Parts: sequence; structure tokens; C-alpha cells
Amino acid sequence: MNAARAATVALLLATIALWAAFVAFNPFDASALTPESVAVALVMAALAAAGLVAVARNRPGFLVLTSAASFLPVGLYLLGVPSVFRLIGVANLLCLLAGLGLWWRRRQIR
Repeated sequence: MNAARAATVALLLATIALWAAFVAFNPFDASALTPESVAVALVMAALAAAGLVAVARNRPGFLVLTSAASFLPVGLYLLGVPSVFRLIGVANLLCLLAGLGLWWRRRQIR
């Protein structure tokens, strides 16, 4: 596995861990833990897991799709949150950029 793919895997695992921390021990606002916010966290973690599958199968196009789907609605919002959960938005953005880079590299090789 090359360095870009390994870094992408690390970012996706960090994203899943941060979503788990959000659900399990959100110290910032206990009232923010509604069934809807838990559902969003589970969907976002599932998108990160799908990104892991995309990296494992060397499908950068699918990685771009999953990263864009997780960054545009939620990750972009989280970039403006003044807490540790801002890192979810940063990780989503970096995964999107990594996916685009892997996709571009794959196109250049062909």
C-alpha cells in the first residue's frame, strides 16, 4: 500500500473514531444527542467505512463519491464548530482531496 492510501485509511479510521466519540461521550452538549444526531453520526461513519472499502479495492472514484457525500452536508458544517469535532470536517476534506489525488494519479497511469 502506498503512502497516500495509508494516510487515507488513517483519516477514515480517525473519522469513524471521532463519530464514535461524538455519540459516546460528547462533553460539549449532552442535549445535542438526539435520535436524529445519532442517526446522522451512524450514516457518516458508514460513509467512512465505505471509503475504507473503496481504498481496499483501489476504487478512487468511489472514494471521491463517499468523501464528497460526507463532506458537503456535514463535514463543511463541522469545519465551523469550535470543538474537537472540527477534526471530522478536516478529515473529510482531506479524504476528499486524497481521493481526487488518487483518482488523478490513476488516470495519468492509464
